Amino acid sequence: MMGHQPCAALVALTLLAPPVISCGGAEPAAASVPRSPRTAAPSGTSDVTAPSSALEAPPGAVTITLDADTRMKTTTGATFTASRGWTATTSRDLVLLVEPDREATVAFVDTSEPDLEKAIAAAWKLKSPGFTRQVKQTMMPPARDGWEGVVRLDYETPRAEHRVIFAIARRKVDITYITLVDATEAGFGRRAAQAKMMFESMRAPGMEEESFRGKEARAFDAAGARALEGFIVEGIRKSKIPGAAVAVVQGGKIVYAKGFGVRAAGKKEPVTPDTLFMIGSITKSLTTVMMAAVVDAGKMSWDTPVTQIYPKFALGDADATKMLTMKHTACACTGLPRQDMDFFFGYLKATPESRIEQMRAMKPTTGFGETYQYSNSMASAGGYIAAHALYPDRPLGQAYDLAMKEKVFDPMGMRSTTFDRGAASRGNHALPHGATIELDYVAAPLKAEDWVSPTRPAGGAWSNVNDMARYLMVELRKGKTPEGKQVVSEANLTRRYQPMVKVGGRSAYGLGLGIKDLHGVEVFWHDGGTLGFNTVMLFMPEQDTGFVLLTNADGGWMLADAAQRRLLELLFDGKQEAAQNLDFSLKRRAEEIAIEVAKLERAPQKEWVDRIATVYHNDVLGKITVAWRGGRALVDTGEWKSGFGVSKESDGTEKLVLIDSPYVGWELLLAKQGDKRTLTLATAQQKHVFVETEPAAYGAGQRRH
Repeated sequence: MMGHQPCAALVALTLLAPPVISCGGAEPAAASVPRSPRTAAPSGTSDVTAPSSALEAPPGAVTITLDADTRMKTTTGATFTASRGWTATTSRDLVLLVEPDREATVAFVDTSEPDLEKAIAAAWKLKSPGFTRQVKQTMMPPARDGWEGVVRLDYETPRAEHRVIFAIARRKVDITYITLVDATEAGFGRRAAQAKMMFESMRAPGMEEESFRGKEARAFDAAGARALEGFIVEGIRKSKIPGAAVAVVQGGKIVYAKGFGVRAAGKKEPVTPDTLFMIGSITKSLTTVMMAAVVDAGKMSWDTPVTQIYPKFALGDADATKMLTMKHTACACTGLPRQDMDFFFGYLKATPESRIEQMRAMKPTTGFGETYQYSNSMASAGGYIAAHALYPDRPLGQAYDLAMKEKVFDPMGMRSTTFDRGAASRGNHALPHGATIELDYVAAPLKAEDWVSPTRPAGGAWSNVNDMARYLMVELRKGKTPEGKQVVSEANLTRRYQPMVKVGGRSAYGLGLGIKDLHGVEVFWHDGGTLGFNTVMLFMPEQDTGFVLLTNADGGWMLADAAQRRLLELLFDGKQEAAQNLDFSLKRRAEEIAIEVAKLERAPQKEWVDRIATVYHNDVLGKITVAWRGGRALVDTGEWKSGFGVSKESDGTEKLVLIDSPYVGWELLLAKQGDKRTLTLATAQQKHVFVETEPAAYGAGQRRH
């Protein structure tokens, strides 16, 4: 369910990356969906907008507002697709795009300067003459897709500023093409997919990309198995991942399935193809198979209004509520943003019904059908409500579990797949692992993942690669099991494959499935992430091939991304890039952590902690207690707890940084609201402010007065 970092090979334009991220290929067309103007104020919007100097058109410039996705040119003739609704200003020196709420700008500058960092500095002077930000991190990812060199610079922005600023320079022949991004976190969170489309769709004159179009995939034979296995073994070693399992299906059968490493760090029990892992958001793909089966049963259609099935459902926007049909719950196209922090508070008492009730306070932050925004809440509601159509007299959780068992797991022969943590724990299962500050992995108890249960249609299934291989074969056989049983109709299964909204220049999202063109090969896929598991699955219908990789580590996405590339290399004789991609991802992550750790006081003094030790309350999420316990600074929500360190920003802002796995890196911004202290838990479009209420116990039974 949780997002992960961008695909390293593409240097995706996301700070908080969408969970479905393209890794190459041509740009698909998006299917039309109903559109409505956004009526809600942007959720979590900062009062900081893009700098006025960045929005002013230079003399002689031409400015237009785009009424459709439009192919444009940079000053030297490179082409890219600009997103509808953005304002485009073209001048002699640059092309500037401003998003509709004027909280994000993307600028394209071309220069002959061969030094990429110097080229970036000169580009900022053209766009924002007063630009003086300090570089926070310099990255040199592998050049891909016809580019000859790439540099990315991320800039210092105090946490309280809630801003995203970075630059990417790419070299081709004698021109350096620079992309400059300056946005509020909220603005970029809303428009990341559109910015990504502009970046990924750029083509410089003379570019030739690797293409597998028209090639027939090789048979995945013993030599291919040895090569993939060697890559996985080395990837696990480099990544320090405790364990993983992999399966490949081709030609209607499982041609490879193997486990690697151990189920729990420090233990001896090995991972096998039967080891259960949480599969995270891959659950969404299974949920929409169930929805297709409910359509087959005549209990609903994809176009049935959500409120017709479940009249209690409502968003905080009446117009959006009326427009929602069942297909929209799975399309990531409604404008509803991620609001995942809600899941980590109150989950032991939460029910499917209460999670859906919470959606009454949620409002879209972009227009209906305007851009990709991924909502776990919406996907979860869709699964529950489809099951309610089938079993209207049962509680939502029971109805969903039964619908998945009777319509998906049992018919497909997925005998081990379950939503029951207790059942999973009694058999061959992996433990979740979170990274420490030192980037080692520590096992967490299974209960650390209980936050998923109330929203399980979006990410709560446990499965193994043998079961997932059977699922992949059903996708590849148009709804039939390997034994020939029709589980779901081809028409409703493949309805999920139709693009509903663009995710970037090279990818789209259907119904619970990502769609991408990888160098000319059509791929359907999804990844998944929880606190301690990362997973990916994909299938290529034209090649009759599928792949699944499950890991028991929150950093497993790096291996998953690289393994997908390695599979393509083996199937299509592709360039050997996967190992370099993985090395870059690991290096980038280590550098990012090192930068933050350098600013962190990992063991704050008791006297300092005593000054802020109290109970902080938020009307939506509940309480956080800050205390000194057991000789250390501690944050306690009642359902989970973590030690914390303190980091001080350049503007003097202090933040509590959690240091216990699996919560490492979570931040709480310390501030004041009147005469009361506050802690703010913020993501791109969410800002939850906790206000101090009463003293908390700390130390040896003492209280602060």
